[in-house]
Amino acid sequence: MLISVPLRGKVSAVTTDAPLPLSLRFRAARERAGLSRDDAATDMGVPVECVWEIESQDDELCTSYAPADIRHFCKVLGVRPADLFLIKPDEAEPPITAEQLVKLIREHCRSRKITLPAFENAVGWRLSDSLDDPLALFEDLSLEGLRWVCDELGVDWRQIIVGL
Repeated sequence: MLISVPLRGKVSAVTTDAPLPLSLRFRAARERAGLSRDDAATDMGVPVECVWEIESQDDELCTSYAPADIRHFCKVLGVRPADLFLIKPDEAEPPITAEQLVKLIREHCRSRKITLPAFENAVGWRLSDSLDDPLALFEDLSLEGLRWVCDELGVDWRQIIVGL
């Protein structure tokens, strides 16, 4: 990666092996797709301010958008979600679907002899409405929320991204 660093009024190029932040990878994907921010926002079904926020705040995509949104955004940008998140195919296998995640939540509660409300308290998110409609789990909960669920289950959250 090449980073331009201002030095006493001049710009100097510095090379680093660090990956670009997620916000900059999103922007790069949009630019590679040949989309302006306005066009991307229209195709993604969000206000242009949302695209600006995703591209300027590294945690915006994970804290404000659900996996279903991220899948849609990536489709518009022509990039796989795993590529956007820099997940190599062998790092997060097998993929986890919404149905499988619901099954893991139910098994976790049963094996630990805890109620669903106790699990919800542990992860900090209300999940009961989504358990009857697993796809709602990937539509209603932010990716950050699903990370917390995965942490409690002992599951790698990247398996969700690979499954999108």
